[in-house]
Amino acid sequence: MKAARSFAAEHAGATFFVLVFAISWGGVAFTVGAHGFPSTPAELERLLPFAIAAMLAGPSVVAVLLTVFIDGRAGLRACGARLVTRAILLGGVK
Repeated sequence: MKAARSFAAEHAGATFFVLVFAISWGGVAFTVGAHGFPSTPAELERLLPFAIAAMLAGPSVVAVLLTVFIDGRAGLRACGARLVTRAILLGGVK
């Protein structure tokens, strides 16, 4: 586990992009299933929202998972503190 954590910390950018690709396209593959891509407009209309949600969720999910994996709870707290600070500086929180 230490080796994986060390590798992820040293190559954070590459790890992020590989995991985003895997989760996003894996979610699309899971959505369309064994039948392949939809062949009729009705199938496409039914499955497209789920495929788009999988593509959009990939970066957010990986960012949180890598933060926890590399820095633990302290990393999440630091990230949350930065988000709150920026929201206050931008006037988003009253």
